[in-house]
Amino acid sequence: MRRRADIGPRRGLLARMAWRDVRSRPMDTAALIALVALSVLLATASAGLLASVGGAADRLLARADSPHVAQMHAGELDERAIDEWVGARTDVAAHQVMPLLTLDGRDLKIDGAAQSGSVQQNSLMVPTPERDQLLTLDGAVLGTVAPGEVWLPVYYAIEEEISVGDEVVITANDGYRAEFVVAGFHRDPVMNTAIASSKRLAVNAADLADVARHTGATEYLIEFWLDDPAQAGAFTAAYLASGLPSDGPTADRSTFRLFSIMSEGLNAGVAILAAALLFVVALLCLRLSILTALERDLREIGVLKAIGAPRRDVRRMQLARYGAIGLTACLLGLAGGLALLPTMSRSLTAYLGASSALATWLAPVLTAAGIFLLVLAFVTLVLRRIGRISAVEALHASAASARRGRSWLTLHRSAAPVGVRLGLIGALRRWRTSALLVTVFAVATFLVLVPIAAAMTIASPSFTTYMGIPRADLLIGLTADEAGEQDGTNGQDRAGGPGAQGRPGAPAGRLAEVTQALQDHAAVDRFVTHTSVRAEITDADGLPVGVFVENGDNTTLPLTYTDGRAPRAEDELALSLVALAATGAHVGESIEVRSGDVDTEVEIVGSYQDVTNGGRTGRGMLPTAGADVAGYSVVVDLADAVAPGGTAEQLRETVDGRVAVVEEYRDQTLGPVAEQVTRTAVVGGAVALVLAALMTIMTTRLVLAADAGQIAIQRAVSMSDGAVRSQYRTQVLAALAVGLPLGVFGAATLGQSVFNLLFEGLYGGFEMVGQGTSRIEFVFAPLLTFGVLPLALAVVVAGATAAACHDIRSMGIRTVVPE
Repeated sequence: MRRRADIGPRRGLLARMAWRDVRSRPMDTAALIALVALSVLLATASAGLLASVGGAADRLLARADSPHVAQMHAGELDERAIDEWVGARTDVAAHQVMPLLTLDGRDLKIDGAAQSGSVQQNSLMVPTPERDQLLTLDGAVLGTVAPGEVWLPVYYAIEEEISVGDEVVITANDGYRAEFVVAGFHRDPVMNTAIASSKRLAVNAADLADVARHTGATEYLIEFWLDDPAQAGAFTAAYLASGLPSDGPTADRSTFRLFSIMSEGLNAGVAILAAALLFVVALLCLRLSILTALERDLREIGVLKAIGAPRRDVRRMQLARYGAIGLTACLLGLAGGLALLPTMSRSLTAYLGASSALATWLAPVLTAAGIFLLVLAFVTLVLRRIGRISAVEALHASAASARRGRSWLTLHRSAAPVGVRLGLIGALRRWRTSALLVTVFAVATFLVLVPIAAAMTIASPSFTTYMGIPRADLLIGLTADEAGEQDGTNGQDRAGGPGAQGRPGAPAGRLAEVTQALQDHAAVDRFVTHTSVRAEITDADGLPVGVFVENGDNTTLPLTYTDGRAPRAEDELALSLVALAATGAHVGESIEVRSGDVDTEVEIVGSYQDVTNGGRTGRGMLPTAGADVAGYSVVVDLADAVAPGGTAEQLRETVDGRVAVVEEYRDQTLGPVAEQVTRTAVVGGAVALVLAALMTIMTTRLVLAADAGQIAIQRAVSMSDGAVRSQYRTQVLAALAVGLPLGVFGAATLGQSVFNLLFEGLYGGFEMVGQGTSRIEFVFAPLLTFGVLPLALAVVVAGATAAACHDIRSMGIRTVVPE
């Protein structure tokens, strides 16, 4: 009975201890709640965004009944041969051949703007009523288009700001002119975002036939629906080995899904990384807060143990306190994440439509609940220290608190101010706290630099070398015609990029005209021509893999090779990283390449990064006679101080090919992704500064609480408040001086590696993650990295330290007496 009677007072004492701790340190508690809430906010918002991205992409693909495998083909096509091949297979549920009328950019104007400078390859098509459907913005299937109207991809509404009622004009060399009115916008599950540089424009069947009589080149989209979509890879290999039409890139539904989610997925991945780092910092800060509170309450804990209070009562009360802090933070973070989610998913909704509301809301809730459980588990683990403290040790709290690590620094024999010397001594004595601050500042630096470096890298002129394009100013693309094949001149096909299509139906010998025009142009310094042929290599499983090999002089305007060098002979070949990974071979080994009906053994002399044609390309000097020529290209390097845009306009008037400015090509294909990453960089910078400020305030306040008696004594012996503050400011700035270079090093190593992993997944598919198919090096701005960032962090940290030390003047000698 007496033990039960003691339970009430003991619990009352415990409750008073917990409440006193909260009431005496409201700023510390608020900072801890804000820190955990910030990590929860980012985690829940990014989890909701990922759920929305995946759900919306899957919903769009399923609603539109997109194909499981699609093969592009430019040239003649025997549809009956495809029907017979499919009829002999049992794994195909359905198939269809969709004709596309591909237009030259100079023949197409959208809202008065000629598309000659656009990298988008626009093709007219008639919407299908059953499979591979186009969806309107309200989710309905786009049916028959009225004569004189055109439905544009939603890309033009988002990126080009085209509106309903704007005019689309198609012209031809024979004086033909057709005018269309934009009747609406559609979502295309196959060619939706800016990354997919082919676009389908929906028109009436009669209008398509009328335009085809005057301009355009007919291409075909051969589509298959499988009984088992998981067998898409094996089916694709079987199709390529069958010899059926395959003069173009091959893709499957996973590729369509990948292109749909890449920009939003990249943002979500960066946000999740930031949330994980913040949560780790929050746990470290939580540990520091618990241990500081335990150190201050050791006497009360000793009394409770001495009178027989169970350890679990002490732990439960502390667990209840920090559990309440964690619950409050998780609820606040969840509310903030749900409020932020619509803003983060605005672009996603525009491109893909709405996703499942249940998944979008459930993912953040489950994420917040999981973080709360992790907080409770971590607090329970830290509170195990209470059980290892005996009553005698706890009752000698002052002696235990006085045991500090010794420092080799001394106050005498130093010209530094007393406050600075005391600060350095304190930083070394409290090395665990200093290590925590170093970690925080390194994380803050990492959070600022990685998104900024990613955005600057994508926007850098050198980034074109990672897209399979040499460092040049212009790229002129030509389709393969009879005369080009006869004269054997070298060119290339970019499969949707600048060289994907020249002017359809152009007269013979136009490549010779292009080269002559470049030789006569005063602004042209040098140029190189390439021929792109469709070839086959064998992957590690013995299955054929289609690659586009660009033949010609690869040394004059070379790519940037990650390993090896450019090919210089007919028996040498350089492969893109994705193609090289598929073969399982390495630079220096030999493989067989089949081009046309000829098998050639070549040595792999180099590897490079490329994102065109699914990333599966090669560079060589293979014979092109009898080969399946896909197209031609001319890489042009202009003289110094010559504007590429003006020269491109001049060449568009004189040459019969698709002229693209390389910088514009990069901007149009990766510009939206770069903008998203830049916005993420701005948010990351703000989060990093808030993190640095919160952690500085909280850590400094905890140290001040532990040093309250020492501060009172220092003030009693006439040490100025400025000198007292300077020692804590020194501790924080010393940690910043160590954390900044560590953060820069982490961004240049770990951050760059994470970015490359994301890039591998975005452009090579999830199966390529970790295969080394992306080796992008970050571009850092020295002024930002070594000037603006350290200065901004130093100002924020100094201001936060000053705010945390504002009540030092209230710590008098009287505060020592109760202790």
